[in-house]
Amino acid sequence: MRKFIALLLFTSQLHAALPIEDDAVFIRVIDSGSGLATITRMSGGHYMVYDAGHWNGKDETMQGIKDVMGTDTTIDLMVISHSDSDHLKAVPDILSKYTVRGNVKDDGDYEQLVDVFDERGIRTRTVKRNSREHRQLCGETPQLD
Repeated sequence: MRKFIALLLFTSQLHAALPIEDDAVFIRVIDSGSGLATITRMSGGHYMVYDAGHWNGKDETMQGIKDVMGTDTTIDLMVISHSDSDHLKAVPDILSKYTVRGNVKDDGDYEQLVDVFDERGIRTRTVKRNSREHRQLCGETPQLD
């Protein structure tokens, strides 16, 4: 497992050395501490953020997004798999720096974030946690025994 994680972290840094083709899909897993954050660049300069990292990794999350997006300022879709703090703590920072067009989240407790989405006019789709639709849109976390 350690070798896999080391390989994943190593390959996540290759973006700086390799050009991203305009018609390629590029996914960067951002080292945000114990949380999860990814940025996907799709053809045509479209971007998707999947989860937004742990509060300890906000700076790393923001830097990872900036590294991939460069000077682009629009995120087409932000997906938040669930409302645990290790998956959403950079959301306020992302919303202050970027224009987010759409959001998919589960029906968990997002406190004031829902108000921020509404205030900014971000189209938000809420799906019932652990439903089939949630698993299709947000993925499924495997149970560890």
